[in-house]
Amino acid sequence: MAFISIVPSSTLCSIEMRRPSAILNVTVTGPTAGGFVTVHPGGEGRPTSSNLNYVANQTIPNLVVAKVGAGGIVSIYTSASTHLIADVVGYFPSP
Repeated sequence: MAFISIVPSSTLCSIEMRRPSAILNVTVTGPTAGGFVTVHPGGEGRPTSSNLNYVANQTIPNLVVAKVGAGGIVSIYTSASTHLIADVVGYFPSP
């Protein structure tokens, strides 16, 4: 089990991550066992649903729309050891 957080910086994604929702392409590659990934707002509890399911040694992507949490943070949880790739590809503007 592991958590990573996508944190805005002054040089990477700072404008997009201040938006209420981010669009990410999340890819799992080289997992050691089957598992799942959950993307959720940083600072909030992890929901019980998953955004991506995988089996051992699989490479699989999924497009995810996630609410951005306090401080512009999006958290990614994986239930098994794997490499994660997360690209921010867009956002939804504030209404």
